[in-house]
Amino acid sequence: AGAAYAEAQADGRTDLARFHTLLPQWTSGGALEVEMVEETAEAVAYNVVRCRYAEMYRELGMQDLGFIVSCGRDFNFPLGFNKNMKLTRTQTIMQGASHCDFRYEVQDKGQAI
Repeated sequence: AGAAYAEAQADGRTDLARFHTLLPQWTSGGALEVEMVEETAEAVAYNVVRCRYAEMYRELGMQDLGFIVSCGRDFNFPLGFNKNMKLTRTQTIMQGASHCDFRYEVQDKGQAI
């Protein structure tokens, strides 16, 4: 999905700034509420403090499935967008944490487009 987005909508730019422009789509309609931690050319870091997906799966008693379906794809999307992009996330609301900690960076800046 990340590669398809980069090809269709990123205008050939697969840098971190362009990737970060996706955030409003992900938070649309209150699906996610985020608190920005860092926003630079080298790193984008934010915490998801409310996740309506986690709330929905919790109400259905299906948090384990929710983690696989909703959270499991989070690491592959940025790799498809830019093979040098890395996401670090150590916790999720879906697994019972108070927030999800998303930390994006480009690992090999010399090869990033």
